[in-house]
Amino acid sequence: MDEMDSFVKLPVASAALRRSTARRAKAMSLVVLVVTFALCALLKLVLERLQRKRSFPPGTRLPPMPPRSSIRGHEELNLKNFHFAKGMEWAKEYGPVYRLNLNFSDVVVLSNARSIKNFCKNTDGLYRSGCFVVGRDYCKGLATMNGNFWAANKKYCMSTLRDLGFAQTSMEERMMEHFRKLELKIGETKGEPVFIRPYLLTCLVSNIISFVYSSGLPGGMAALETVTSILERMQTIMSGGAVIQYLPSFFRYLLYYIPFTRNGKVQSIMDEMDSFVNDQIQTYVPNPRVADGRDFIEGYVKKMAERKEDPYSTFQGRFLVGNVKTFLIAGTFSTTNTMNWHLVNFAARPEVQARVQNEIDEVVGPERAPTWEDRRKMPYTLACAWEIHRWKPAPPLGMPREANEDIVVDEFVIPKGTVVLFNFWAAHYDTEIWTEPKRFNPDRFLDKDGTFLPEKLENLVPFSVGEL
Repeated sequence: MDEMDSFVKLPVASAALRRSTARRAKAMSLVVLVVTFALCALLKLVLERLQRKRSFPPGTRLPPMPPRSSIRGHEELNLKNFHFAKGMEWAKEYGPVYRLNLNFSDVVVLSNARSIKNFCKNTDGLYRSGCFVVGRDYCKGLATMNGNFWAANKKYCMSTLRDLGFAQTSMEERMMEHFRKLELKIGETKGEPVFIRPYLLTCLVSNIISFVYSSGLPGGMAALETVTSILERMQTIMSGGAVIQYLPSFFRYLLYYIPFTRNGKVQSIMDEMDSFVNDQIQTYVPNPRVADGRDFIEGYVKKMAERKEDPYSTFQGRFLVGNVKTFLIAGTFSTTNTMNWHLVNFAARPEVQARVQNEIDEVVGPERAPTWEDRRKMPYTLACAWEIHRWKPAPPLGMPREANEDIVVDEFVIPKGTVVLFNFWAAHYDTEIWTEPKRFNPDRFLDKDGTFLPEKLENLVPFSVGEL
């Protein structure tokens, strides 16, 4: 019996020992983590003190810094409402240029049009920060490239846009074709309420595709449905948390390999998008009606062929995939949000909708579709478009930049390596510039005779200024 008791108790004792060992291991891991974090925090404080003692240009200084909310720093940066809550509160208290720190990342927030413009004039401020949550980003595009790679690809993309007739008659006709399809699709609902976002997204994706794939997606309608589905899921994942992550780069990239984390989910959907774009490029046949060299994909492939012997070529297959991905994401996300706001605003303000409708009836009439040239005769409609960009800027904090060298903005020095955020929301709600900024008022952009006021447009910075 005693032998049986000892035989039964042994594995129980062994399991208890394993649990105890596991608890000690977890405790040790926690201690190591806390000690490491504390040492990093101490090192950061020492570096900050040394930084404050650095010699800056005469008459300049570091931006003011609000008190930290925790040992991690200014955790308010992670809040979704930072741009219009704490961000604006700090701008009023400390001025339009102030400094923050979170998880050992230095951040400077620019909160008015003047400081944003002054920063963007400096080429050392064009560096795209890695803190934007876009995955490991092997297939880089314009939004995440830097240096010569960015300059060469930007030049190609902009010249191709121009050659393909962007904002010209040929491009307008293709865009109107997709808008007519949208009109018919909405008409099928027979006046019943619908969730409009998927309709808008499909239309906008079709417009972007008509530019990039001039002969259409090789996969046809099925491919269009696939990419629209990817973008819908991407929007859901990206909106599930902060799009800017203030973590050490090694830790941020480590999270991209862990599937159940938000970073891992972002990486998965980005991989899916890269795979889709690559497959469509591999099977793409250029449109024979498009002049030689004016097809976006064909022209890029030629650039790659010309430089195939150069291992550091600025034109590579992965960059082609990245540029197409950038057009699809950047051309749909913010535009969809802006169009949604227009529709909601028209529903909430029928008097605004009526004025726009009257202007459309007078200038365009019922017999034809509107053209880009019509905008010159439709000041109130265009003013509504500008006012939405001011009233509900998307995205409110823009794309994060990083100072490649020490940069002086006004009287403040932004040290090299600092992440820079543009608080477009604060800039567009600046009471020194805008009267009653919380009120939607397109007339603020117009003179009494209906002409635009240039000084107002100069203070509108919905997509930053200067270079992309």
